[in-house]
Amino acid sequence: MDRGLADKQLSRKDISAWICRPEGPKVLRAMQDSLDLDDADVALSWDVLREQGILSSTSVLMVMKRVMDRTRPEPGTRGLMLAMGPAFCSEIVLVQW
Repeated sequence: MDRGLADKQLSRKDISAWICRPEGPKVLRAMQDSLDLDDADVALSWDVLREQGILSSTSVLMVMKRVMDRTRPEPGTRGLMLAMGPAFCSEIVLVQW
């Protein structure tokens, strides 16, 4: 992730929205810890997990909807959409409002 951001002349401090797929408490906690994210960075992911449960790949879109509905980033704001899937695959999408 850091290498991919650096390729675009960005770093973690340039990311304002963290859209993490809530794959379960253990995975979400590990993602938060490994990326050194604050509780606030993943609060909407925890909300979706608590309220919706694990919805497979659609859960990251539920988190994105909450970001759009509740925090509506300003134009130009960057975010990362992060997901982990079966057999350890991971996806990261850089978004910009």
